[in-house]
Amino acid sequence: MNTAPYEGFFKNLGNRTRFRIIKSLQNGSKSVTEISEDIDMEQSAVSHHLRKLKECRLIKSKTEGRKRIYSLSKTVKPALKAAEKHRKKYCQGECPYKGKP
Repeated sequence: MNTAPYEGFFKNLGNRTRFRIIKSLQNGSKSVTEISEDIDMEQSAVSHHLRKLKECRLIKSKTEGRKRIYSLSKTVKPALKAAEKHRKKYCQGECPYKGKP
């Protein structure tokens, strides 16, 4: 079984900054400026993470005037809901995993 595609997918979700971006976009489409303000991070750093998320097709973008607007790919919201349901049922708060993030 080739696990490489899964590894990239979970690596993106396991990155704290990228997950914060995904959670920010869960509330609707936003520009890089709005995301940067939302997660309190420099735009250049956010742009780097947006590129990685887009490569994995977790997010998509469109151009509106001079702005690029980012949103979640249509399959991401159901995956987040499933993960939240699992976390609530089995992790009772934070997941007990204590390894390196």
